[in-house]
Amino acid sequence: MKKYLKIYSILLKNAFSRDAHYRADTITHWITHIIWLGMLYILVDVLFRYTNVIAGWTRPEVFFLMNIFILSQQIFLFFFRDNIYQIPNIITDGKLDSYLVTPANTIFMLVTKQISLRATGRIITQTFLLGWLLFHYNLTISIGNGFILFFLIILGIIIQLAHGLIMNTLSFWWLRIDNINEAWFNFGQTAKYPLTVLPKTLRVLTYTIIPIAYQNFIPVGVGLGKLDFGFIGLTITYTIFLSFLAGQFWNFGLRRYTSASS
Repeated sequence: MKKYLKIYSILLKNAFSRDAHYRADTITHWITHIIWLGMLYILVDVLFRYTNVIAGWTRPEVFFLMNIFILSQQIFLFFFRDNIYQIPNIITDGKLDSYLVTPANTIFMLVTKQISLRATGRIITQTFLLGWLLFHYNLTISIGNGFILFFLIILGIIIQLAHGLIMNTLSFWWLRIDNINEAWFNFGQTAKYPLTVLPKTLRVLTYTIIPIAYQNFIPVGVGLGKLDFGFIGLTITYTIFLSFLAGQFWNFGLRRYTSASS
């Protein structure tokens, strides 16, 4: 563990050094994010103009759900997303060789190499917005439910990572699947809204094959008391299962890899 913490501290320093050269780009991304947030708020406000409840969710609850989704996405971006997106290129270009010879776990090196500090401003923005929503709309979340909410968000991020690794492992069989990440990202935007609007069959898919429910719907649902605590056990079980599956599938795919130097 000490070795991996030291490696990660070096990667973090490199990220600060890299982003220091692109401060204007980071600020531009942050401003664009704020504008995008404003447009989302306007959209939700329009949806609730003629009704108080949509699929059992009120306007404040949907705002809260939406912000938790964005926060989890930015945390995922900060730690993992850019690395996951690079896996197909690393495999097809033969760059995986340099990862395989490192004295550290290959998957760890692949998913942590680049830290996206540009997400920091957005994470701070979302955190302040969540605090404002709780205060302004008088949303009540007990301390216990707050810890559960945070715990489930972390598990949701792990599920995103495991699912992303599984999808990108397909690069061992199909050479160019770069667009699979963009397709998944765009589809995942559905999770910004209550999944109770979906038919039952599609909702089942969001808990299994297309696990977008774990990003924010289950954490917020449990935190606000709209879902029972059985979903905590479901999330823990699914996290363990998908993480194990991702590791096994990666090792299986690795057997098909041909070194660029061989």
